[in-house]
Amino acid sequence: TSSDCEILLEESPGIVGKTQEHSGAPMARQLKMLPAHQLSTAKLGRLIRKTFEGTLDLAVNSPVDGLSDHMLIKYFSNGIPLHHLEHWYVAELAGEAMGCLLMQIHPHETMELVYMGLTPQSRKRGIGSQLVQEARRKALQHNCNMLVTAVDVQNEPAMRVYEKAGFQRYSKIEWLSIAV
Repeated sequence: TSSDCEILLEESPGIVGKTQEHSGAPMARQLKMLPAHQLSTAKLGRLIRKTFEGTLDLAVNSPVDGLSDHMLIKYFSNGIPLHHLEHWYVAELAGEAMGCLLMQIHPHETMELVYMGLTPQSRKRGIGSQLVQEARRKALQHNCNMLVTAVDVQNEPAMRVYEKAGFQRYSKIEWLSIAV
């Protein structure tokens, strides 16, 4: 099977846009960003798995299919131990995990937003926009002048969040996969 993916980039992440209300739902106010290593591997794996429930992200051949929580973490971390993933965060609101922000620094002053996921009850509340703003802040803190991410083109809600935040389409690629 194949899936199209847009590579989005945002140059000069220093200009942070205003967060707006989404679909009439109350917007989250005080998100707390916790380093992901503060959670157990099992708890973080369950959270990431939950963010794939009802999502349009990688709807075909989802990486969560058939993976244990431990292997799911390895999938996103490329095998790097969790305590070394300093740019992985869990978003909490009132003590409840709402989603995650998994980022990685690359050469040439670039930060990649590897994965941003929200639990089903956290969607359409403006939390995605807040997480993108947090990713921009983190990029600036680490002297990055570019923030990049890849988005499944079928995931229109995510595309809207990124484009509203100022990301621009950079290229379109097609991923091919086969069950083995």
